[in-house]
Amino acid sequence: MGKLKLMQNNEGFTLIEVVVAFAIILIGLLGLLEGVNIALKQNSNNQQREEVVRVAEQVMNNMRTRAFPAVFSPITTVKSTLKMGTATYLVLRTSQVITADVSERYNVDVHWRYGNYSATHSISSVRGK
Repeated sequence: MGKLKLMQNNEGFTLIEVVVAFAIILIGLLGLLEGVNIALKQNSNNQQREEVVRVAEQVMNNMRTRAFPAVFSPITTVKSTLKMGTATYLVLRTSQVITADVSERYNVDVHWRYGNYSATHSISSVRGK
């Protein structure tokens, strides 16, 4: 019998190659997760905007169904439950007489915050007797 030769296996990956491949995959996954995070924030923001529009329309319809010389509370808050939690909206109501005892203009401003972002949604309507 002769001497046994040690086999040198040059196939496969080195530890450095595995670490570099893992780092590249990790960076790609972090980018993908950040994209998902941005999409979730936008979805929550859009849901809240839709809710603000609904609240403004509900308040306006309530104002329009009252008796003509009715006095409205100028500032109220409305709480709403969304998927992301509970939101509170500041509602400002105003009315202007256009023609005495004939027509009025109603304005509804809904103020809301989402994180550091604040906005106002305003609607107005004219009502005649």
